[in-house]
Amino acid sequence: MHHLRCRTRRRRARCGTPRQRQRFGGRRISERPAIVQTRPRVGDWEGDTIVGKSTARLVTLVERKSGLLRVRRIAKGEADPTLRAVIQSLHPLAARAQTLTWDNGSEFAEYALIDIVLGAKSYFADPYSSWQRGSNENTNGLLRQYFPKGCDLSTFSDAYIQSIEDKLNSRPRKRLGFHTPQQIFDKSFRRALLN
Repeated sequence: MHHLRCRTRRRRARCGTPRQRQRFGGRRISERPAIVQTRPRVGDWEGDTIVGKSTARLVTLVERKSGLLRVRRIAKGEADPTLRAVIQSLHPLAARAQTLTWDNGSEFAEYALIDIVLGAKSYFADPYSSWQRGSNENTNGLLRQYFPKGCDLSTFSDAYIQSIEDKLNSRPRKRLGFHTPQQIFDKSFRRALLN
């Protein structure tokens, strides 16, 4: 069990009814275009944060079709640093940012400003429904191999975090026909230039 990717036991679902709305307004995932679910295009992103022992967090963004990953560290899990990290990660790729799907954390409270800067539309998964952002959750599981639960994320260098991002983006995936996320994402840019 030690050598398996998921070394811990699966957690059971907790009782209770999920809240109907998050703390701030926003489009629900039920309003998201149906095309996002089937992954025919590049440009639909899912976002979350990974929490460590200290206040530092990793903001993770995963493109649904290609699986391309963007990771940025922030000192605190607050809305303003998260806003800057998302914009820094996706602004160079704004032409390939059509929708963004977040969890209900307060760190994504500045979603409206992110939408304006990137020209995208944000949607929020239902509370306690992480499976609605499955691409992001699975990729966060891969990241946990390098950033185990309980570790202090502030101790890792930006260069190390970037090297892990590069490693995962150049890792062949069965779902992509054993192509890498970077190859699939780059191919979408070439297609756009030909049109």
